Amino acid sequence: MYFHLDAPSAPGGPLEATDIKATEITLAWKPPPDDGGAKIEKYILEKKPKGSNRWQKVPGKYTVLCITRLKKKIKYNSTLLCY
Repeated sequence: MYFHLDAPSAPGGPLEATDIKATEITLAWKPPPDDGGAKIEKYILEKKPKGSNRWQKVPGKYTVLCITRLKKKIKYNSTLLCY
């Protein structure tokens, strides 16, 4: 028996902010349209303060994630991956 697994496609958008507070935000998205032939086990949001080179990983298992410990009045860049 032969199985061919590919990398999953990118998580579905749009990325929506469902709850915004001074130092945390809840984000929601849709699963990828193509799972690559395997169940999606986890999502990882990577965030960094704008202008910084240091990415921080925020892992999760579901398509909703609360990101805490944000600094007030700082803009962040982010990317979302799934595995």
